[in-house]
Amino acid sequence: MDNAPICFDDWEHALRTSVPADRRHAYREAIVKFRYWLRKTGKLPDAETFREHLEWKKSYLVPDRFEIRREALRWYYQEGNLRIKAAVQEKSPPLPTTRTTCEPIIRPEQIQPLRPEPKTDQGAPCSSLHVLLSFISSLLSALGLIPPTCPPKLLE
Repeated sequence: MDNAPICFDDWEHALRTSVPADRRHAYREAIVKFRYWLRKTGKLPDAETFREHLEWKKSYLVPDRFEIRREALRWYYQEGNLRIKAAVQEKSPPLPTTRTTCEPIIRPEQIQPLRPEPKTDQGAPCSSLHVLLSFISSLLSALGLIPPTCPPKLLE
């Protein structure tokens, strides 16, 4: 197993088409819980993370439930890995997906620091609305939806 993250957002469709009906519910439950655990812990779905998650589950699940959990995550890992390899060979993005779970929408280097809070003539901070608009402007700029320097009228 290599240590590349598994990005497999269309797993539910693959599950419906490739897993026997009597196992689908248990597989889906295992995968949903694993993906929730990934979000909660901030980890990427690589081989080591799959192992770590299974070790944790083994510590408290009864053997039968652990085996189905292991089978489900093994299926998820292998299917995801096959799809990634196929996509690399075709030099195209992975099979239909809206957004991969292993890439953030905004990378940290794209986020610009908030501008210092402007002061009024009396030295008091401007309104909360101005601060909020400044934040939104920075966020939209980081997403590339507006130019980095926003017209001053937008923030007034």
